[in-house]
Amino acid sequence: MVLKILKRISKIEEHMEEPNEEGYIELTETIEEIEPSLYVKVYRPRDFAEIRYILDDLREGIYICFVNISSLKNKSREALKHTLEKMKKTVDAIGGDIAVTTDDWVILTPRGIKIWRESQPSQSQ
Repeated sequence: MVLKILKRISKIEEHMEEPNEEGYIELTETIEEIEPSLYVKVYRPRDFAEIRYILDDLREGIYICFVNISSLKNKSREALKHTLEKMKKTVDAIGGDIAVTTDDWVILTPRGIKIWRESQPSQSQ
């Protein structure tokens, strides 16, 4: 990963000129656009049936899902519990991660993406 970043920086430096009068550096060529490998997607399901589409997207492995569950909370406690259990089972099955960030938001990640929690030791230590 670090090697990829260094290669990208060196490509950018190859196309840079000296700063102009205003102190800005102009790029002489357009740098190739990199196709993203992950997307962040926000969902606001209104009922339990809509959860299926969120979990289908998650299974694709290219979406980090931010799910606002406030409308589900307002419907029924049982529906909310069922929804969270379904999300948890799916995330466990694909090797992803899940976290409730506030009363209204849940984050779901695909395999290989973990959510940092303050109780975890820092990798730099």
